[in-house]
Amino acid sequence: REKYDPVHVWVFDLIVTGKVVIRLVCYIFIICFVWEEEEYIEEIKKVDYAFLDATFYSGEELNHRDISEIPHPFVIESLELFKNLPNSEKEKIYFIHLNHTNPLLDVQSEAHQNVINNGLKVASFKDVFQL
Repeated sequence: REKYDPVHVWVFDLIVTGKVVIRLVCYIFIICFVWEEEEYIEEIKKVDYAFLDATFYSGEELNHRDISEIPHPFVIESLELFKNLPNSEKEKIYFIHLNHTNPLLDVQSEAHQNVINNGLKVASFKDVFQL
């Protein structure tokens, strides 16, 4: 691995009717450059919610820039990586951190529908996540 981990994990200890309930949330960024694919899948299996970097949907948004100089994964790469996860794991995954050029911002877009059809989600402004 590089000097840093591409995953931040937060642990929440909640007290619910006298019992301690532990919830785990992770944020995965720069997904395609540091870990092996299996490591990301294992990380998602450990948590209650997984928020993934979705700065760019595909390289089409960067038609005038050198893709190799932009250290962000494409959503289409993440969809491919997680396509074989069981639905119980896929439903934990939310794409966040969208660039203004990302077609996922338009809930009517083909790109947004592609994410939904693959069993993953796109987080929206003011979403609330139950812990």
